[in-house]
Amino acid sequence: MAAQNAVTNAFLEKIPFRGAVAKRFEELFDFPKVSGPMRVGDLYFIWKNSGLQNQAVINVRKGLDGEDRVFIDPNQLDPAGTTTYSPIGVSTDDRYMAVGVNKAGAIWRGYHGL
Repeated sequence: MAAQNAVTNAFLEKIPFRGAVAKRFEELFDFPKVSGPMRVGDLYFIWKNSGLQNQAVINVRKGLDGEDRVFIDPNQLDPAGTTTYSPIGVSTDDRYMAVGVNKAGAIWRGYHGL
């Protein structure tokens, strides 16, 4: 992997307009993003990204008009910003939630109960 990255980066570093393209992409993606809600009982989970955060913050609110509270902030749990958290299922009584965790972009997912 390191050898492949070295070859790729050596090629990419020679592109004279690379910095300008990166700056333009940053300008285009720097806006707040909000997902549609995921309902679990009377709770609603909403993913929010303020603009250039590596990962969206998962918020939870009670009812549609409740106040948002941070449920999981992947950016605080992994400062490198390469870990994602995905609720994947809830118990039939809505008391427990299984959350998938992908680290460093891996396709392998670990599971945690909350």
